[in-house]
Amino acid sequence: MYNEGLSSVEIARECFFLFTWSLVEKQIVKISEERGVAIAPPLKKSIKEWNSSDELQRTTVWKFGKRGTWAVHEGKYRGNYPPQVPNDIIRRYTSEGDLVLDPFLGGGTTVFESWLLNRKSIGIDISPHAISISKKRISEMEKKAPKGKLIPSFKPVIYQRDARDLGFLEKESTDLVCTQPPYLNAIKYTEYYPNDLSHIEDGKKFCQEFGKVAQELFRVLRKGKICAVQIGDTRKDGEFVPLGFMIFNELITTGFRPKNIITKLQYADKSKRFYRNLKELQIAHEYIFITKKP
Repeated sequence: MYNEGLSSVEIARECFFLFTWSLVEKQIVKISEERGVAIAPPLKKSIKEWNSSDELQRTTVWKFGKRGTWAVHEGKYRGNYPPQVPNDIIRRYTSEGDLVLDPFLGGGTTVFESWLLNRKSIGIDISPHAISISKKRISEMEKKAPKGKLIPSFKPVIYQRDARDLGFLEKESTDLVCTQPPYLNAIKYTEYYPNDLSHIEDGKKFCQEFGKVAQELFRVLRKGKICAVQIGDTRKDGEFVPLGFMIFNELITTGFRPKNIITKLQYADKSKRFYRNLKELQIAHEYIFITKKP
């Protein structure tokens, strides 16, 4: 799949682009936190489609030819999963009017899909940058959606909080958890929030802290309902870190019961170019753990 050759100049150019863009993103996050300024990507010029036309997946291996771009979805927020993931999970495990929770809001993908599918939603993130992006997109949905498309009372509710402390949410008040936490510190989503999970480098420490998140999710989720978590493995200092299995263990230890383990294939990962001339295998999969509160 990755056997096409690249010259040293092409590799250098690609590395420079990715490095430069990561620095730009870092500066945007810093300015947003330092000045309290809402900095978000430009709005879409036009929206042609408002819903996915995809059928539900039929196996435990999920692959998407390209990222969904309907409604306000776009991939400028690094690390956010494609809208096909929450779209399928929300349609599969909830009914209209149910409440969906995403404790790692990021670019807002889950709450956007919840609103489009006539579900209520709550999005939580420690990053003010993530909050500003999501709020801007929600406002864009309100302004551009066809008349009668969105239920006003189902407008997503957004909070800037730590996912380890959801005390403001009532016990057994949520019908679905659908989320994607950071993959250790592969991407640092904040600059001045040391409690942010994306600042943790050690896998064991990260999972201990995620365990606190899992306990909160177990508390707020209704009995018999689903907690869906997308997570991927990673490498740290040349060592493979089976982060997916470690997070799955935290979910089960908390009390969730396994329902399905989905393998999601990655096709558009820009990091693949770095692996072409290396001996290491590229990590080209992620897990979606579907667990249930008994």
